[in-house]
Amino acid sequence: MIKKADGTCFKLYGDAASHDPNNVDHALFDNFDQEVIGLSGAPVLYYKFRVDSNHDPLYGEARERIIDAEGIEICMHWEPVPPQQDLGVFGIDSPDEIIFSVNLAEWRDKIGVEMPRVGGMIYTPWNKQRWEIIQYNIGEFKIWGKHRIEIVTRKWQDSTTTAPDPGRESDRINAASVEVR
Repeated sequence: MIKKADGTCFKLYGDAASHDPNNVDHALFDNFDQEVIGLSGAPVLYYKFRVDSNHDPLYGEARERIIDAEGIEICMHWEPVPPQQDLGVFGIDSPDEIIFSVNLAEWRDKIGVEMPRVGGMIYTPWNKQRWEIIQYNIGEFKIWGKHRIEIVTRKWQDSTTTAPDPGRESDRINAASVEVR
């Protein structure tokens, strides 16, 4: 028993169970996790991938990719994957991959209940690059038991059927505006 200096018993105001972790009204750690991602991460644009009728379910690919024209801005924390430099048939293969992390509650607030779809696109405005989603995982963050989505991406491969780069219209050179000397 803890006693005060005058000898009386020390009593806490309230009790240790004043914060109910099962109460959905108190999303304390979700808010904290979103704030940490906001401070340590960066805003990116997420473009949803739509499956068209030509989608091959066996190989998981389609002749045409249907990507939304408007991106949804969401703050994500990102980490580059250490290069493995595997030796393949054509020499050293060093794929550029990045893992993006986002709080599940923030994802549901901004995008909805739909999870990231393989084939979707993430655009990073700070380096003007596009990343293709190849895998996503849902895991617990640290000991708090709050869920984060980890999105594994690789550099976007352009093809004749993909849409032009978002945010790169200002980088393109118009052939009519070039002076020939």
